[in-house]
Amino acid sequence: MSVRIFGHYVSVPLLLLMAAEAAIHMCAVYLAAAVRFLGFSFQLTVEGAPASLFPRALLYTAVMLGIMTAFGLYGSVLRKKDREYHARFLASFPAGAVVMAIIFYIIPTSVLGRSVMALSLLFSFTLAALAREAFFHVVGHEALKRRILVLGSGTRAAGVETLLEELGPSARFHLVGF
Repeated sequence: MSVRIFGHYVSVPLLLLMAAEAAIHMCAVYLAAAVRFLGFSFQLTVEGAPASLFPRALLYTAVMLGIMTAFGLYGSVLRKKDREYHARFLASFPAGAVVMAIIFYIIPTSVLGRSVMALSLLFSFTLAALAREAFFHVVGHEALKRRILVLGSGTRAAGVETLLEELGPSARFHLVGF
């Protein structure tokens, strides 16, 4: 099942994964601030003045989701056992930290602080890895495969079925019918 967004078809399970990870990234900032300052306060002190944590958490979430999307972690060809998938997932967090550091340099009022930022990345990484593990366990890879409907039933169509049998479970598509 998929939804059309901006002219592109996006899998509903992947949208749910993205929403879950957005919540994880947002909560990671609050959890990091709570651990760092030993209490649940929704305010930070930036340059001697109190500042709200929500816009900073929203910025962190947007950057992390953007980086993870750019690294292809919300594509329909995700396979948990690929080394490439693991490398992309691992590399997305340092890349997010670099982008956040650049944003902090350009917009100093958006700064989170080194310790809150480091703890946010740690919590985001851990919780996102657990969420993805649960996602792959519940959804499986069949829901992420492209669904193909072959128009016709001649010899070329039979070739598609033969190809699917040769590829077996490693095929990146599911044949719906002819």
